[in-house]
Amino acid sequence: MVKKHEIVSGKYEELLEYFSHVQKEYKGKNTECFDLPSTSIQEQFGELLDSRIPYGSISYCRVKEHNKDPIVEVITTFVLVEDVFDATLRRNRT
Repeated sequence: MVKKHEIVSGKYEELLEYFSHVQKEYKGKNTECFDLPSTSIQEQFGELLDSRIPYGSISYCRVKEHNKDPIVEVITTFVLVEDVFDATLRRNRT
């Protein structure tokens, strides 16, 4: 089976802005997208920066139906961090 995947590229800060619509947790019917229960967007980017790998994937949950327990799908987006080495240096300085 062939699947189509989305790939986004940009500088680290731009990519964080792109994923800023993803909330930290599910907070009811006003939540469209939220972090995976096991790992957040920030943690996933942190793993990419720690390993200094510019290319990877970011996953999060998107709500399909708001019931007592929401029905969600996992969205995986492939990313290319164009400034991975600069972002790693900036992150390690703070």
